[in-house]
Amino acid sequence: MDIAIVWNVREARGDWPVVSSDLGLDNPLRSAVMVSLFTDRVAPVQPTANDVAAGIQSPTGAPGTVDADPRGWWGDGFSDIPIGSRLWQLRRAIKVGTRAMPYQLASVWSPTYERNSTRAANLITDAFPSTTLELLTEWEATLGLPDPCAGTSPTIQQRRAQVVARLTDNGGGSVACYVAFAAALGFDITITEYAPARADLLRVEQPLYDPDWAYAWTINTPGTAIAEFTVDESYVEEPLTSWGSAVLQCEFNRIRPAHTILLFAYTGDLSVGTWGTAVWGGNTWGCAMAMRW
Repeated sequence: MDIAIVWNVREARGDWPVVSSDLGLDNPLRSAVMVSLFTDRVAPVQPTANDVAAGIQSPTGAPGTVDADPRGWWGDGFSDIPIGSRLWQLRRAIKVGTRAMPYQLASVWSPTYERNSTRAANLITDAFPSTTLELLTEWEATLGLPDPCAGTSPTIQQRRAQVVARLTDNGGGSVACYVAFAAALGFDITITEYAPARADLLRVEQPLYDPDWAYAWTINTPGTAIAEFTVDESYVEEPLTSWGSAVLQCEFNRIRPAHTILLFAYTGDLSVGTWGTAVWGGNTWGCAMAMRW
């Protein structure tokens, strides 16, 4: 049973109502203090086994001191033992039992506060495009992503790289700008530019380019761009290794000057047992497609 003290102002006395659940007016600690003010009953010097289990100890101070005061609350707010059979020893800094209601509430609330604090701290990491996870879709929606060129299941690393590349792209038509843009996407490239053949400038063994080649440029990149699974950046169910350059082609065809013709040269192992270079037109220009071995 639970007990509490209700101060009867009209009759100047303290009443002890018995309720069926928690203490009627207060938590066990403050109720114990109030009960002690209305009783001079002396507790046994030697506590019972149940008292010890509940954290009740024998008075330890010298006679006449606060620590030696045996007065207290003879009962337990969360037990069916009648009042008068157990002692919650009263001191000025008495310890609330772990079964008290405030502790029970704390055990329910503390995981929530801990979770909220962790989530708030994670916002610092998630707010940056290069480390975001939960806000990645928001960044993509802002930048017109995801891009169909990335396939049906791009990795988190690839999606982040595409977001970062678009955010950090300052524009410009220089070779350095395009190389930096590709690096943000995760590709190491070089760029080849062309000039039409001129009789007074052409040298032996130089290719004969017609005037249309003045508007062409080639991105040279490894045959396969490999993205490896990493513990700190990859996530469950992502492939250990992924490769491809569809994103590179899509992004550069999006930002290339409209009057130019973009080609892609892939160097490396393009077919079993064969090494060489393949040059593919990045747009519809059939005569620019060639294979050199």
